[in-house]
Amino acid sequence: MTIENIDADSDASQNHCKLCLQPMPVGAAVCSHCQKHQNWVMRYLSNVGILISFGLLIFAVAQFYQASRERENAKEAAEVAREAAQVANDARQKIESLVVQLKALESTAKRDLEEATRIAESALSKAVVSTVKTQENRKDLHKARKRQIAKEMTELQREINQIQERIWKIELERGKVQNATHLRNLNAEQSRLEIEIYKRSSKLDVRQVELEELEELSKPTPSDMSTMGSPPVAETDIVPSAANKSTIRR
Repeated sequence: MTIENIDADSDASQNHCKLCLQPMPVGAAVCSHCQKHQNWVMRYLSNVGILISFGLLIFAVAQFYQASRERENAKEAAEVAREAAQVANDARQKIESLVVQLKALESTAKRDLEEATRIAESALSKAVVSTVKTQENRKDLHKARKRQIAKEMTELQREINQIQERIWKIELERGKVQNATHLRNLNAEQSRLEIEIYKRSSKLDVRQVELEELEELSKPTPSDMSTMGSPPVAETDIVPSAANKSTIRR
């Protein structure tokens, strides 16, 4: 057998790769050199698999990025909701505090009204009784009551001045305070003191009304004027001074 015959037999028993042109056994579907399928359908399917895998990878990355953005948006929304809830809670606490103060003022006003009614009824009863008594006894009773009222008004005024001084001190201290808790305590204390001033001012007004009623009752009647040479001088020593009245109204 010659070399030409051997080469011819070798070529007859081998094929060449369609892509790399390297010799390969007859009937082989995959090239042993480039690892490519000789059938174009199989080559296309292998490439499609790679494209699908790459597409799935891109889709997964996009989904991850979108999920990250949604998570960030959810965090921001949660933070906004938390801040809104805090603002709503602060507003609710302020409203509750105002409601408590209004209820306290309403209760105080009701008690003061009842006390004023009682004092007015007492004053009316005393006026009726005083008409039965003699003029001299009536004057003595009125003087005693005036002195008592003046004493009570002086004491109320003193208490109001003391409370007002405490409020001024709180206002001065509040300008220097930086702590929010301490500032709230100072505001609460000032509100309480203002309520106490309102109570005492109401009592002071009631005493002033009663004092004016006593002044009217102390005026001489026409029959007294006919028997007396001149009207009696008003007792100004027990009436609150103008300075005290201005302080009371303030």
